[in-house]
Amino acid sequence: MKIKIYWLVIALGLIAAPNSKANEQSELADTVNSYMIESYNYVLNINLLIELCALERYLEVDTNSTSFNQKLHANIKRFAELGKVNDYSANKVAAEVEIKFNAFLQGVRYGGFIADNFVRTQYPKGMCTPEIKKDLDSKIDELIKKDEFKISDIDD
Repeated sequence: MKIKIYWLVIALGLIAAPNSKANEQSELADTVNSYMIESYNYVLNINLLIELCALERYLEVDTNSTSFNQKLHANIKRFAELGKVNDYSANKVAAEVEIKFNAFLQGVRYGGFIADNFVRTQYPKGMCTPEIKKDLDSKIDELIKKDEFKISDIDD
């Protein structure tokens, strides 16, 4: 009887080990994704201003850029150390974060398009003063000089 229980415990341990690792990786990806969203919050604010000002371009985070991927992998390492997660695949976690991060940004962009359509029907020239538009254009031009951002047309 003791031998059967012993083998049952070993079998359950072998079954649970891969699931535990997958759960740790998924939790790590969720944590890193939340942090990445928070760290790019200013891009969301800029895009909200773009919608309110009725500009014809949109600021995007280039998740294929070197800068973004360096930040992503640094954050994966950082949060893995903080969470004491030792057995993980950084590339698998990064791929999961990229999917979730892009899905979040696309959802925000879709919401922005709804706001943009409303603003443009009520205020075809936007709701911003020329000074705000000038400052906004200047900030966008400054950001797109960096590797991690790109511009797309509103209709893209």
